[in-house]
Amino acid sequence: MFKTNDKVLYGSSGICVVEGKMRRDFKGENIEYYVLKPIENMNSTVFVPMNNKELMSRIKKLLTEIEIEEMIKELPEENLEWINHDNTRRDKFKSIIKSGNRNDIMVLIRTLYTKQLELKEAGRKMHTVDVGLLKDAQKILHDEMAYVLDIESDEVASYILSKVESIKM
Repeated sequence: MFKTNDKVLYGSSGICVVEGKMRRDFKGENIEYYVLKPIENMNSTVFVPMNNKELMSRIKKLLTEIEIEEMIKELPEENLEWINHDNTRRDKFKSIIKSGNRNDIMVLIRTLYTKQLELKEAGRKMHTVDVGLLKDAQKILHDEMAYVLDIESDEVASYILSKVESIKM
């Protein structure tokens, strides 16, 4: 499925290099793992058991530039429905981030950003948990896009906005 030196996205670890595969004994069972090195922390190593479907589903090939542009073009205009109960909202939004679905993460970012603007206009601030979720979602999406597009991570938002504006014209 993945080869040595492939660049992949793995959950909150971000972009990783596939170092290879290895076998390890775990509780008397010999299990094969992918060995991943997060590019932001090459001192760290992530072992993903190949027999664990849930963890394997978190390994994603990096998007291509064309896929990024298509994703932006097909971005739905509506935001997620705002959930007023803090814990329910946190759990729902965390599950979106954890899923790794880039389209859902883009909609989540827009929803949180829109809410942040609404609250700011009313002289209020967004809850700390929501700010953290926004940062987490942006980090995952922006780091991948920046890597693929060969731009700085802080340039991604303006890149997306320019593409959205050119589509509307």
